[in-house]
Amino acid sequence: MVDNMNTAPVTEVEVDSGTAPQSGMAGFLGSTTGRIILGAVAVLVILGAAAAIFLTFFSGTGTTGSTPPVTPPPAAPSTAPPSEVESPTVRNPVPLQDTFTFRNIFRPTISPPGTETADAGDGASGDTSGTGSGTVSYPDNTLVLLSIKTVDGEPVGTFYWNGTEYTAGEGDRLGDTPWRVIEISGNSAVMQYGDTRVTLSVGQGLSK
Repeated sequence: MVDNMNTAPVTEVEVDSGTAPQSGMAGFLGSTTGRIILGAVAVLVILGAAAAIFLTFFSGTGTTGSTPPVTPPPAAPSTAPPSEVESPTVRNPVPLQDTFTFRNIFRPTISPPGTETADAGDGASGDTSGTGSGTVSYPDNTLVLLSIKTVDGEPVGTFYWNGTEYTAGEGDRLGDTPWRVIEISGNSAVMQYGDTRVTLSVGQGLSK
């Protein structure tokens, strides 16, 4: 006969039916943190591949069919002879007797060459002298200032009036003519005819 009082109680042991936790890379990738990092790396890889494809496509499109710039050949040096510089045309000087002011518009002031010659004559009055001139002809009653020079430090003008040349200084009368020299300065002379005064330059004439 068995004594039930000496029988030891039975203890129940629970056995975990789940798998044991993994260690190392497999355990890291199996964790929540590992999965997040793996997903981020995958997204970056996809984005990088898409960017590389985009750049390759558009860079190839921009260069397709482009033509390199054409550099023109250097210009050949000119072998043409230098152009000749035209010398300025020199005009013959206008004779002094062809320049007149205060002219009588109803008659020409200069006679054609060979149509008239001046008569010889003498002028005498004060310090003036008159000599005949048979080389140049002027219209009658035309006073012409032929030249101005200095004699003994004083300006003296040579005048032509009705076929006679007169040499006179300031204040002198031209022979028995109505003309008187008022002032000689530079290349001009101030002459007086009655109450009228006019200025003549060398080569100019005045018809009265």
